[in-house]
Amino acid sequence: MRLDRQSDPIANGAEARYGAGMTPATAPVERPLLVPIAPAADGALARVGPDPAVLDAFGDVSVPLVAWQRPVDARASAALAAVARALPPVDETVPRLEAGAALLPAALRGLPGWDWLAADIDALVARFADATAATRLRFAFGAVLDDKCKRFHVDFVRARMVVTYTGPGTQWLDGPDAARFGPRGTQAGSCGHGVPPAAIRSATAGDVVWMRGVHGGGAAAVHRSPPLGESGVPRVVFTLSTAD
Repeated sequence: MRLDRQSDPIANGAEARYGAGMTPATAPVERPLLVPIAPAADGALARVGPDPAVLDAFGDVSVPLVAWQRPVDARASAALAAVARALPPVDETVPRLEAGAALLPAALRGLPGWDWLAADIDALVARFADATAATRLRFAFGAVLDDKCKRFHVDFVRARMVVTYTGPGTQWLDGPDAARFGPRGTQAGSCGHGVPPAAIRSATAGDVVWMRGVHGGGAAAVHRSPPLGESGVPRVVFTLSTAD
């Protein structure tokens, strides 16, 4: 995976941090030296934390997944939950410069939290595209109302970002628990049967999850959408994938 370009962490008060007129996507960057990251004591290779700098660990090909834990805007999350079942899905593959909030459904404009959502999408697209040096991106946004992706699997891309704005977040396996799955992520137990509940790691609404795919130059992340079962709780999810 090409990871030779990186942008500064996305954070509130960008001008105060970077100077007048600067944004997280345009500010000068201090490029950290990326070195192999030692596995955690439990064998976990994923890197998870509340500091946006955790995303920089994705530059190490031995890291299959990074997750920036952060809160979601309450107004935006509630508004998306209210319209989830009527939300028209978006799934477009576009040049990098055309990916952004402009692709979101027009029905969302004017809803509570819209300004936050649009700014968040644009900043996250810039960060991901810069880190992966992607020239084309698959931009998808919509509601998940069923369990069609409840099987643990890997993605056949270089990299994918998943952000859940309302509802339960993406789940993944790590270390020895992920190692039981072959390169296609389809060995026995891929529905979660036989996987100890304690082995399943979960993101929450607002978390920014980057996952390495099969073509990402390292171990691919073994993950799934959380089974909705009979809960009926809809998810509204933004995914961005390399498409070059």
